[in-house]
Amino acid sequence: MGFGPACPVAESRACALAGSIIDMLDWPEVERGDFIYVPAGTVQAIGAGLTLVEVQQASDITYRLFDYGRPRELHLDAALDVLNPGLHDPALRRKAIAGPLVDGPHFSLELAEGPGHAVGGVQVIPIDGEVTAAGVKAGPGLCLFVSAPAALEAAPGTSYLMARSLEG
Repeated sequence: MGFGPACPVAESRACALAGSIIDMLDWPEVERGDFIYVPAGTVQAIGAGLTLVEVQQASDITYRLFDYGRPRELHLDAALDVLNPGLHDPALRRKAIAGPLVDGPHFSLELAEGPGHAVGGVQVIPIDGEVTAAGVKAGPGLCLFVSAPAALEAAPGTSYLMARSLEG
């Protein structure tokens, strides 16, 4: 995520077209339990062998600079217009511990553990174990949207993310 050395936008375009853009990225080592906040405009790619949870503001906007030879549309001009060509700030990478991970202004994200909470207007993403709300159960790999206030049930030791939009 982010480019290694600062990269001129013109060079980004040429590298995207040539497929060498992946060589310009900073590829930090990651392991289970890492939390990485990636600000809008940061170039990012998912490395082989990773399973991750990507939580994003509901915007339906993704600009593709490169797609490993797949026949999907690239969005070079739009991506380069909003590109942050610098390094990803290492201060935005840390181990996820229970509590707030992101706190606004557009959304919040919290890592929670244990028996459960009263929730509403929240997406619940189980990491380990299962959660239940309003009679609906979800486990790892699934997302549970709880629109109305409900009790969230989870066994001790269960960990889950809770994401809330802070915009109307």
